[in-house]
Amino acid sequence: MQVEETLLTLKSDGKSKTHDFTTRVNIPLRTEGDEYFEICIDKIDLWYSWDNISAARGNNKFVYNNGVDADKTITIPDGNYSIGGLNAYIQARMKANGDSNTATTPESFYVIITPNINTNRVYMTVTGGFTVKFTDGTLYSLMGFNEDDEITTSGDAPNVADFLNGLSSVLFRCSIVDGYSSLLDGTASDVLGSFFPVSAPSSHITYIPRNLLYLRVNQNYISDIRMHITDQNGEAIDFNGEPITYFLRLRKMKRVDET
Repeated sequence: MQVEETLLTLKSDGKSKTHDFTTRVNIPLRTEGDEYFEICIDKIDLWYSWDNISAARGNNKFVYNNGVDADKTITIPDGNYSIGGLNAYIQARMKANGDSNTATTPESFYVIITPNINTNRVYMTVTGGFTVKFTDGTLYSLMGFNEDDEITTSGDAPNVADFLNGLSSVLFRCSIVDGYSSLLDGTASDVLGSFFPVSAPSSHITYIPRNLLYLRVNQNYISDIRMHITDQNGEAIDFNGEPITYFLRLRKMKRVDET
């Protein structure tokens, strides 16, 4: 059977909502008679640029006490932090606050946050009479602590760390996908494909599916295509204005007469 195929390149416009945009199709894309469309992902270029710590999430406050002064709060800039990156920023601010140990060479810190890769937990070292508190916001959840924890000694967090904020899948969604060819939790959906990031935060990602999986298109005449990205729970993933480019394959098929 001869298949007519078109490569669609869809680019975000560089505005803030690069994770959700609509492209107007200015050339005729239509089927006739017993024809129908199928679509699949060929490649997607994007950036690992969504935040895991931000003011919007309410998890950007780190509170500590040095045993002498009133509690001090460090406001963490919006960003995508690893455990090491979070530790480095907090220690830099504690140094600026005069709360580092300058009596040692090199200078040392009374609060150290490291990963325990054996338990998937955060290990927090707290010395010198310091206390870490979680009285402002939800940073405790990201780090695997409880809201009412006050850390005065060293040890593992009681819970597994969640630096991905519950993210287990990044879903690429396309408005022209026929819902009955793409089911999400047993329900018709517009999911065209999915992946999970394995590269470092802030890195460029080229997603290429292992196999081309064509899904039925829900219309015979395509005038516009909306692409948007969510997590597995349907919550939008904000790429902070970084560009996203989709390369999609659209093919025209003919129904087979089974008689």
